[in-house]
Amino acid sequence: MQNYLNNNSRNSNNTNSPIVQAFHAGLYSFLSLTPPNYEINEIIINRNSPVTQLQSWKPIFITPENEEVALTLEHFFPTSLPLDCCFVLQDKFKVDCTLSRSYYGIVKECANYHHPFIFNYPEAPMQDVFFAECARMKKSVVISNIKEKNSETIWELHLKPTVKENLIFGYICKPDHLYRKVAEKVDDLMARRKLPLILDLDDTLVRYLPDHEITEYIKKTPHRVKTLRDGRKIVLVEKVHEFLDWAQRFFEISICTIGDQSYLEMVLQILDPNRNRIKGTIYSARFEYESILRSTNPQRPAKDLGSLFSFCVTRKENSNQPGTGNSLPLILDDNITAWPMEQHDNIIVVRETRNSPLWNVSLFPVVQNTLQAVYTSFFKQLDMYSSGQTKVFPSCVRCYKEFLRWELSQKISDPYITYNPLKNIPPSSQPYSYPNSNSNSNPNLNPNSNFNPNLNSNPNKKSVSIPPIQQQSQAQQNNLSSQSILSSSQSLPSSQPVPLNPPSSYSLSQSRGMPPKNMHSKNIPLKNMPSKNIPLKNMPPKNMSSKNMSSKNMPPLYKNPEYNPPPSQQQVPRIN
Repeated sequence: MQNYLNNNSRNSNNTNSPIVQAFHAGLYSFLSLTPPNYEINEIIINRNSPVTQLQSWKPIFITPENEEVALTLEHFFPTSLPLDCCFVLQDKFKVDCTLSRSYYGIVKECANYHHPFIFNYPEAPMQDVFFAECARMKKSVVISNIKEKNSETIWELHLKPTVKENLIFGYICKPDHLYRKVAEKVDDLMARRKLPLILDLDDTLVRYLPDHEITEYIKKTPHRVKTLRDGRKIVLVEKVHEFLDWAQRFFEISICTIGDQSYLEMVLQILDPNRNRIKGTIYSARFEYESILRSTNPQRPAKDLGSLFSFCVTRKENSNQPGTGNSLPLILDDNITAWPMEQHDNIIVVRETRNSPLWNVSLFPVVQNTLQAVYTSFFKQLDMYSSGQTKVFPSCVRCYKEFLRWELSQKISDPYITYNPLKNIPPSSQPYSYPNSNSNSNPNLNPNSNFNPNLNSNPNKKSVSIPPIQQQSQAQQNNLSSQSILSSSQSLPSSQPVPLNPPSSYSLSQSRGMPPKNMHSKNIPLKNMPSKNIPLKNMPPKNMSSKNMSSKNMPPLYKNPEYNPPPSQQQVPRIN
């Protein structure tokens, strides 16, 4: 029975229930045993506390998964505590949240790079659950209920596990100091009129190639081939130095790559040997990438904006602070899966130059124009915010979306251009079945019938129906006469050739080949048409309004099989 009571006394979930506590109290009273002490002990420490005061202190930390992790204090440095402050330490602490790597730098600045506590790593089996995950992702743990004696001021205890998973460093900071440091980072960027820009390396600025593949680059573009210190060769993007020279005038350039740190430093020595272009954060996410591959969820992204900028780490207390969150940085990368889903709107996805004999990424002019447009729009809105004309702090992501909307509207407003018929005809082993004037043999010519391009009069016969404009254009391109297209009983006067394209006065709906509702091929055959102003086959008259046109009778525009969909249809998420 004593073993049963001891086992249940370790389980906090059982003791928290009133029924279980009443049962245990009656059981202890019946057995005349002393119940365990569930009261929380408090210890008061300051800069004058002896080093041995916390030798018996073994705090328990409750993780967000409601698991209890006990830590053993290895060293205590009272002189590292803030001046004129007495702190009340308890036996149990509840973990508030975990913060990314960049926030740890802010914590060290606020604590003057002094850590009053050093804990040993938790013993098995807890060492591979919570703190080990924080160490592998380079995150810190926040406990936000550290009280100051005789004061209502609340401090925070930040625990930073080492990547070697042997020690945990503890810092005590005031939350207001942390938020002020983060705001100073944003204010410094705005004062210098700079925006944060993160560049990827591999397949964005450079590409590593083995020796047997780089021979062709050495022959054709030797100025793009560079040799690293370890002997490996890389290929630079065309005009990459010119792009960096331009971008550093408007952006604070940072580098984030999956490559290891040594590879990053060697490539950086080639891209910016004097460090006058890339002045931001230089970060390698290789450690996180390898840790994720060994974890139970290997599909997680390794890169994160919170690892580079502290103002990208959003907390409840400073969520409304201007410039916080993912609103400021822009990312230039070829792979969006390396970043979290909530940061995909920050990415400008680059692609390899199409139909290029050698690998290259075109940074001019599309990428340059996009960055320039976002920069100009952002600081125009910032000036309005500073002058009080608006109360909304600008966002680079919002400016990026506005630019994409404007670009799409310009594409939509472009005049309609028909595709080249020779490029739009899909390959087929069967010959094309050209329509004739008999509406019974070809129901697609009947305007009152439901048009279905996949249905033919003969279901066993495989044929492809193409728009009349393309049929006639193909016939003329192949030097075929109109007699070979039409039936033998129908012919066009030789003095009136069939035009390749619709007249300029025709609208977009008219150029699609929709006949009027009151026009039937059996009532108005082509051979009885007047020789003057002969329209295209199935072409509606000019006086036909759009109200008389039915969408179900309209044949779809032909799709080019060689058309490559834009990145927005490939990997980039839809812009809201």
